[in-house]
Formats: sequence, C-alpha cells, structure tokens
Amino acid sequence: MTLSLDPYPAYKPSGLSWLDSVPEHWEVRRIKSLYREVDERSSTGSEELMSVSHKTGVTRRKQNVTMFLAESNVGYKVCRPGDIVVNTMWAYMAALGVARREGLVSPSYGVYRPLDHNALDDDYLDSLLRTEAYRSAYLSRSTGITASRLRLYAGSFLSIPLLRPPLLEQQAIGRYLGHMYRRIRRYVSAKRRLIELLEEERQAIVAQAVTRGLDSNVRLKPSGVEWLGDVPEHWEVVQLGRAGVFSKGSGDTKDDETPTGIPCVRYGDLYTTHKYFISQTRSYVPPEKASAYTPVERGDVLFPTSGETIEEIGKSAVNLMQGPVRCGGDLVIFRPTGLMEPRFAGYALDSPAAQAQKSQMGRGITIMHIYSSQLRYLWLARPSVAEQGAIADYLDRELKHRDAAIARARQQIELMGEYRTRLIAEVVTGKVDVREAAELLPDHEVGDDWPEDVASPDPPSDDDGIPEESTDGLRIESEMAR
Repeated sequence: MTLSLDPYPAYKPSGLSWLDSVPEHWEVRRIKSLYREVDERSSTGSEELMSVSHKTGVTRRKQNVTMFLAESNVGYKVCRPGDIVVNTMWAYMAALGVARREGLVSPSYGVYRPLDHNALDDDYLDSLLRTEAYRSAYLSRSTGITASRLRLYAGSFLSIPLLRPPLLEQQAIGRYLGHMYRRIRRYVSAKRRLIELLEEERQAIVAQAVTRGLDSNVRLKPSGVEWLGDVPEHWEVVQLGRAGVFSKGSGDTKDDETPTGIPCVRYGDLYTTHKYFISQTRSYVPPEKASAYTPVERGDVLFPTSGETIEEIGKSAVNLMQGPVRCGGDLVIFRPTGLMEPRFAGYALDSPAAQAQKSQMGRGITIMHIYSSQLRYLWLARPSVAEQGAIADYLDRELKHRDAAIARARQQIELMGEYRTRLIAEVVTGKVDVREAAELLPDHEVGDDWPEDVASPDPPSDDDGIPEESTDGLRIESEMAR
C-alpha cells in the first residue's frame, strides 16, 4: 500500500507526557503562541453554514441535514480559511478541524485565527488535531460533571502544545497524507460498491424465489397484487391477517439488560442485528423480570412499529431460536397458525415485494409508524410447506456465499480505517519520515478534496496488516469463491 518509511535520523525529548520524542529539528509550541480566539459574528446570516465533526472536521453542512437548524443564522460565528473551529461540547471526541473556506458555525463553537498564516499548513494541522493523542489532550482539559456536560474552553484549548515541523516539511506531510487518503478512498469506494452489488444481487435472488419459486418452467397466474406480479399457478395468495394472529410486544427497559439470562429481542435489533432470521440475541433479561416481556415462539415474525425511513419501516425477522425467548415493546409479533415454514416466512416477509407493501402502509413525517391493523393486509404468495422448505434451503445456500463476501468486504473497510488512523498518527507525530516519499509523488493528482470519512471509526481488529488487494474492477464471483 505504501513505500517503506524510515524514522528521522535524530530525535529529542518532546517534553510531553503523551509523546516521548520528536524529530530533533521540530518545534513544540503552545496553540496560544500561534492562534487567538476570535468572535466575529454574521450580520446577514447569508454565509454558507458549516458542520464540525470528529470524522470529517470542518465541512459544508449537507443540504439534507435539517435537524436543529435555526430560523435565522444572523449572529452565528464566522470562520475563515485557516481558522481552527472547535465544537466546544464534543471536543473530547476530536470534533474540530481547520476551515478550508469561509462560512458560519454555531455561536457556541470556538473559532481560533492564526497569528501568522504561514506558520502552519492546513492539511498537516487538520490531521494532527484529530489524532488519538490530541483527543486525549482535549479530554484531560475539558471540564464538566459528566461526559455529556464536558466543555473545552478557550483557555484550556490554547494551552495545548502543538508539534511544528518547518513549513515545507508540513506541506510535504500534508501532500503525502493527501495522496494516501486518495488511494484509501478509492479502495474503500470499490469495496462499498462491491457490497452494494452483492446486496442488490441477494435481494433479487430472494425476490425471485419467494414470488416465482425454483421451477423456471412453472405455469403462472396473475396474483392480483401489484408488488407480487404473476405467481405459480398452484400457489395461494393470502393476506397475513388470514394466515396467523398478531400481538404487541411489551416491556423493554435498558436497565433490565444482563449479560446472561432469558434471550430478549429489542426493537432496535431488527434494524441493526437481524437479517431475515433471529438465531441468537444481543441482549438478555433476568428470569425474575422476564414476565414483564412478551413471550416469543419459534416461527414468530417480529416487526418494529417505528423507523426513521419509509424504505425500512416494518423491517422484519423470524425467530428460529428454541426455548424461552422474550421481546420488548414497540414490536408487532405475527404468529402463523399453520402452513408456514419459518425460514420461508423470514425471507418472504422481508423481501422486496413485502417491503414495498410495508412502505406504502407506513405513516408519519419525522418518524414512520406501522401497526398490526395495517400489516394484516400485507399480501403473501404461499406455496405448500414442502415447497417453502425447498425454497428456504435454496436461499440458505445461495445467500451464504454472498453474505460471507459482504462480511469480508466490510471487515476490509474497517481494517483500512484502522490503517489510515495509524498512518496519520505516525506521520504527523514524526514517527516516520515522509519527506523523500512526498518528493516522488506526481505534481498533480486527480482525486477528492481532503478529507472525508472513508471507513468505520471503530475497527474490530487489532491486525496491523493492510489488505493487499487490487481495486481495479469489481469481481463478485471471485469474492464469493474465496
């Protein structure tokens, strides 16, 4: 992924508790010797609104982000290119960065303007300020009773020491990291596209199997339902209300969660953990409190009654667990009264045809809702139980390889995020010397602006390896064959 990088020829003690040494020719200066706090306010509110994030630093606020927007931006703070903008309330999460353009930020944010615009390179500084070492410095200097009340005020921020190489060296570091960022972004974009293609293929396979079956020569009949289309002639087309009974989940408080006990399915798990099936649970409740929760049997299908988007409302999964299981509130339970193979139900009721119907049933503006009184009218194409089992077996086999390829691609993205974090920290703190590598880079590179979130911030592995894999082309078959 990168050239071999060597340490600097000579180092000196840094004088900092979190860093033992720095290159001999680097300076360590407190921020207050290089920046001053400014409080410039907008008189018109017409400047571009900016966002400050621990992932991306200072960027233009996305047009579709409307939460918490004020009626007027008059009185908001003005930031200018080269300013450091600090989200005072989330500084301990490294929610800060260097502004690249003029804009407006919240009046509660800190804005710090350079005394000399030639003292620090924006790209170098932006990377340095969001390293884990500096995040620790913000946390130790923040004041507040609890994490939600921590604040990093100007006096504390300005007292933080900055590592300051010579300007040309800062620019070389910024250029090198920009080059590596673009390579990482291309890699991650290719992996994300691969995941997208695999998920589309997975959905298409499920849609075909649960509405047409496995026999390509079967005689078809009109289903009479727009989202089902033609179905095999011998299949039955039924509404859920005639295929089972509905009930509502109850209970659900985070205080009841324990590491062991009775398995419990919670509302959010349907969106984050379970796809088609519930084979194990993320949380448990103590036996003595289980009676406050709703019992769930094997074969029951669970639907969350609310969601953030119309596209995902009513996302469902079938319980395949044996033994006692409970579920919490904000869930609808559908219990088939017969003629329903559990795995087939899991696939069919979360298929594109079923999801399209649920999306039409959803109601709401900010939060979408769906209820059993609506779900009872959801149409399902139902073959015999034996054929349902054959379809479920087929889908189990077909999706297994694609699911493994998706999981592998996601892990590679996470590993690349870990590598990027480690690389930046080593380069901006002088652990490795990139001056020679920067000189070998082409004068002009085509790529995206610096920087943007490209990988998960919480990689699950401590593996130091870098995925050595070409991103030229997306070969689904080779990914699945591994």
